[in-house]
Amino acid sequence: MGSPSTQSHPAPLERLPLHILDYICQYVPRRSLFSLSLVSSLCCHAATPGRFSHIRLEIHNKEKLRGDLHRWSTILGRGNRFRHVRRVVVVGRMDDPYQADDLHSIIGPVVMDNDNDSDSDSDSDSDSDSDMESVDFNPGGPTLSPEHKRAQHEAWLPFAQFLGRLPGLTDLVYSCIHQVPACVLSALHQHHPKSRLHVSTFSLRSLYQESDQLHQNDIDPDEFALATSPCLYSIRTKYEPYDVYARYSFNLEALAHIVMSGCAPRLRHLRLHETLPGNSISLVEANWAPREPWKGFLRASPNPPASNSPQQSRTAPERARLETLVLSGDGDGLYHVETWACRTDFGALKRFELYCGVSVQALQTLASIAANDNFHSLQELGLTVSPFDYLETTPASLDQPASLFLQALPPLQALTLHGRFGRHTVEAALHRHGQSLRKLHLCPDSDKGEHDDVDVDAERVRAIQQRCPRLEDVRLRVRRRQGGPEEVAVYRTLGRLPRLRLATLLLDCRAPFSDPSTGDAERVRKTLVNLAIDEKLARAIFREISMPANTPMQRLRLETDTDHRITEACPEFQSWARWIGRSWVCTRYGTSGEVTLREIGKNKAERKYLRDELEQFEYEGTDLWSEIWPRRAEDWRDDWHSFPLSSHGVEAGMPGEKLDDEPELLLRRST
Repeated sequence: MGSPSTQSHPAPLERLPLHILDYICQYVPRRSLFSLSLVSSLCCHAATPGRFSHIRLEIHNKEKLRGDLHRWSTILGRGNRFRHVRRVVVVGRMDDPYQADDLHSIIGPVVMDNDNDSDSDSDSDSDSDSDMESVDFNPGGPTLSPEHKRAQHEAWLPFAQFLGRLPGLTDLVYSCIHQVPACVLSALHQHHPKSRLHVSTFSLRSLYQESDQLHQNDIDPDEFALATSPCLYSIRTKYEPYDVYARYSFNLEALAHIVMSGCAPRLRHLRLHETLPGNSISLVEANWAPREPWKGFLRASPNPPASNSPQQSRTAPERARLETLVLSGDGDGLYHVETWACRTDFGALKRFELYCGVSVQALQTLASIAANDNFHSLQELGLTVSPFDYLETTPASLDQPASLFLQALPPLQALTLHGRFGRHTVEAALHRHGQSLRKLHLCPDSDKGEHDDVDVDAERVRAIQQRCPRLEDVRLRVRRRQGGPEEVAVYRTLGRLPRLRLATLLLDCRAPFSDPSTGDAERVRKTLVNLAIDEKLARAIFREISMPANTPMQRLRLETDTDHRITEACPEFQSWARWIGRSWVCTRYGTSGEVTLREIGKNKAERKYLRDELEQFEYEGTDLWSEIWPRRAEDWRDDWHSFPLSSHGVEAGMPGEKLDDEPELLLRRST
C-alpha cells in the first residue's frame, strides 16, 4: 500500500482574488515584481503589468534598433503585453552615413553616471524626473540636410510604428543627441495625443545663425512642430548665447516665448543650464557687440501666426505656470531670478533649483518673493550658496541672507544646499523645515577648508534626528577619523533616524592642515588610511548605520574626497588616492537583510588606466606605502586594505597613531 500523497496548499497570498493581487502589485517596487513573478503562475500573472510598464532602448544604429524592436515585439506579443507599456525611454545616438565630421557627433552623447536610482528598489514615476538622464550634447548642431532627414526617417520609422502598438503609452523620454525625429513626433500626435514627451537634449538647432545671416530663414518646420507640440511636457536644455563659432543662438529667447505664449500648452518642467563657450577673438567680439533681438520663428514667412513671436502677438504674454524650474551653470543668479520671475508664476512652482553663483541682492530678492507668499506651492528647493563675483561678495556675507530666505519659505519636503553655506543657513533649514523634510542634502564645496561649522559630527546628526522626524533621504559630508569612536558615533546616530531609507555620505578623508605638530609624512599617512575604503569597510559602515532593529534602511552610497594639495609633500599621492579611494553602493533587499555591494564611479577601462599609472613607481620595502601595508601579494598594488572601525579608540601601532621614526617618502619614478 503506497503512502498517502502529500497535498500542497496554496499560500495565503495565492488565495487572494486576482484583482486584489493586481492592486497589491501596484505598490510593489518594480525590481521586486520580477522576483514575485517567479513564485507561481498566479503571481506571475498579477505582476505582468508592472514588469512590462517600462521599456528602455539604447540607440546605436538602425540595425540594432530593428533587432531590439523585434525582440520586444516578440516578448510583448505573448498575452497581449503591449497594453501594459506606459513609459518608453530612448538614449544614445543613431549612426548616420551622411553625418559630417563634427566632434560632438562622432563621440556621441555622454550620459552622466549619477547612479541615483540604479540600485534602489523603488520606482519613482515623477513626472519631471523619471529617466531624465543628464546628457552631454552639442546644442548647436549640426542641423540636418534633406538627405540626412531621409536617412533619419528611415532609421526611426520602425520605432515610430512600434509606438503605435502601445495603446497605454503615457510617457516618452527622449535622451538622444539628435533632434526628435519628425516621424516619432507624428506617431505621438496621431496615436497618443495625451501622452507626455520628455526631451533631455532639447535644442532648436536652426536658431543658431551666422551674424551676417540673421533672420534670413524660418525655423526648421520639424523643430517648430516640436516647440509647439501639445505633448511636450518637460525639457532639459543647455543654453549658450553664442557657440564656439560665434554663431548667434536664439534658443533662450525662443524658449521664453514658448513658456509665456503657451504654444506648448502642456509644458510644466524646465531645466536650463547656461554655458560659456570660450574666449576666442570672435567670441569676445560677439559678446562686446550689441545683441540683435530675436524676431520670431517664421520671420521669412509672409503671414506668420500670432504665436510666432512676442512682436506678432496681439496681447501681452502672460506668465507661465511651470511646476519645475531648474536654473544652473555660469550665469548670474540675480539675473536668472529677476528674469524668470517675469516669465513664470513662482506661486505655481513645486520645485525650484538655483545652481549658480549668487549675490547678497539675489538672496534678498528671493526672500522678498517668499515673504510675499509667492512660493506658496513650493515643496522642493535646491540652492547654491556661493558668490557669483568673489571680488564683490564674500562667502560669509551670504550666510545670513540665505538663512532669511529659508525662513520665509513654506515648510519644504526636500532641501538641497550646495556651495559655501554656513551654520546660520543650516540652522534655518532645520528650524523652519525640519518637521516636514523627507529629503535633506547638505553638500558643501569640497575644495575649501573652512567647513568645520557645517561638516557633520554626531552632535549635528543628533540635532537632525530630533528636528527632522520624517527624514527618509540624506546626503551629508562626514569627516573620516581613521575609524575612531567619533567617526563610528556619526554612523550609529544616523541609524537612529526612524524613517531613513537612503543615505549618501561624502567621506572627507583629509588630514587637517591646522595641526602644526602633524608633519607632511604623517599627514599623507593619515589621509591614505582614511581613503582606503574596500568592500569590507563599506559593509561595516552600512552595518553600523542599519544596526537598530526594524530599521527601514535600504541603500547607502559612500563617496570619497580629499585635498590634492597634499601632492606638494608627496607627488605620488594623487595616483595612490585615485587607486584606493573607492566609492560604493550598499543595498539591502527585503526583510531577509541580504546586503549587496557594488563599486561605482570607475569603469573597467578607468580602473585599468589607474593600475597602469602606478607602474611608473618602483616598490621600495621601506617606503610609506609598505609601512602602512606590508607586502604580501606578488603585486604590491593589491596589498592595500581598509582598517576596521573601532569604538574603543586607536591603539598604539594602529594607523591612527603617529609612530616614531617617520619613514621617508621613497617611491620614485622608474626609468
